[in-house]
Amino acid sequence: MDIRDALDQHVRKRLEDSFGKGVAMMIWASAHGASNISSLDPDRDGYMRFVEAVCGDQRVVDMWGKSGAEHALQQWKALVC
Repeated sequence: MDIRDALDQHVRKRLEDSFGKGVAMMIWASAHGASNISSLDPDRDGYMRFVEAVCGDQRVVDMWGKSGAEHALQQWKALVC
């Protein structure tokens, strides 16, 4: 799957469904800064760092639990292998 599609159709959607748009965007921005992913042309390594940052965010762990965050991480990583 294309990295942009994975980000928009899976990662962003799941965050917005769980947290609402406002908190999802705060998590997104935090992960974006922590992962140093390119906004214009994200590569596979940047995507992997990004989803790891999202799933490591304390708000995500608090909402989904440690195992839920790990499950999401594995699903999202599998999208771009």
